[in-house]
Amino acid sequence: MVPPAGRADVVAAIPENATGALTLWTEDFERVEATYSWTPTVPVMHLKVSGSPVTSPSLVKQAGDPLLTKVGASVKVLGAAPDNLLAPSKGEDGSTNKDIQLTFWANSGAFQASIDGVPMPRDFTGLGKDGLASGGYPFFLASARHATLENTLELTVTNTTGAHHPFHLHGFSFQPTKLAPHAGTTGPIYEFPYHEFRDIMDVPANYTFTFRVSLDDRPTAKKSKGGGLGRWLFHCHILPHATFGMMSELHVH
Repeated sequence: MVPPAGRADVVAAIPENATGALTLWTEDFERVEATYSWTPTVPVMHLKVSGSPVTSPSLVKQAGDPLLTKVGASVKVLGAAPDNLLAPSKGEDGSTNKDIQLTFWANSGAFQASIDGVPMPRDFTGLGKDGLASGGYPFFLASARHATLENTLELTVTNTTGAHHPFHLHGFSFQPTKLAPHAGTTGPIYEFPYHEFRDIMDVPANYTFTFRVSLDDRPTAKKSKGGGLGRWLFHCHILPHATFGMMSELHVH
């Protein structure tokens, strides 16, 4: 499944004896526990197959054939991630919990999309925490995470709701390692068999997603470094969920 705003590099190994048209179809998906979305299965594209089979030493013929090595490329592997989150300082709120929880209930007991039960405020006044414009920050969230530039972290995202949520982190691509049922639930465990970097990852209902992220620095338009610093959003990429509060921040110091 490709989540909202997600992307995937796809290689189709067309059988040598194939002729005519090949069609790529969508498939209805059970996005929430209660039911399927009842979205009709429709064609995405039609591929017209003609001519003679291509002969090339770099030809991908079947599943499992290496792709990047054929073009001299590789993927950086993020190994052990020993670094921890920072404790908030300088009057900022935040959490040192490495497990980010996607929740539908706010701490007030109201049904509201949120992170760790802390919904993102929807009224952006531009005022500081003390209510003064001089503060420079419109809000601080108890669900925010803080980390140090150039650190490598292993974090988890636990979906406590009955619906799928595509998790998106701004500023840094992450490397998935595992999807597993969270404590108290059952289901199959999926361990990623290869290394890749993702920007968005679908987290099924009642599952915990484990990933590693390297908080690498990068240049800015005016400086050679410091582009990795700052406040980076993370949120559900179903935009109504994010708009209603399933959004928070990673502060990189």
